[in-house]
Amino acid sequence: MVIELSGTRMITPFLWKQPLCLVVVNFCHHACASPGKSAALSSVSKTIEQVFPHQSEFAAEPGEEYNDFIFLACSRPIDLTSKALLPEQVAWLQNRAFSVNKAQAVVLTDNLNPLEHMQIEKSEHYRHVLVDWFGADLLVR
Repeated sequence: MVIELSGTRMITPFLWKQPLCLVVVNFCHHACASPGKSAALSSVSKTIEQVFPHQSEFAAEPGEEYNDFIFLACSRPIDLTSKALLPEQVAWLQNRAFSVNKAQAVVLTDNLNPLEHMQIEKSEHYRHVLVDWFGADLLVR
């Protein structure tokens, strides 16, 4: 079963009981370098952690504050140096490894899903990008 969390697809605990279950989540947000920005990213990580005991996180563009964060979560340990991967793939993963600080995290549930409020700055970022691309004349206030 798949549930949608503000554009992020999550897998319910039912699937975790299967012999092997893997989920990949792409979540666009700030890298949490500043206090107060990490609640959404860390909450997504903590929520995934409730279902999947093994998790690796990656930043698509290393060094960028605003990024696509990729969560690779599994019911079994994840071997990022597996012989099944090409050396270039191992290097790509190692260069993008990211550690999420879960200090401000809450577990997201049907009864508690404050992602909308946690992502106000993300929305403002997108607004500024659109203004830069198309100009303020096209936006209705």
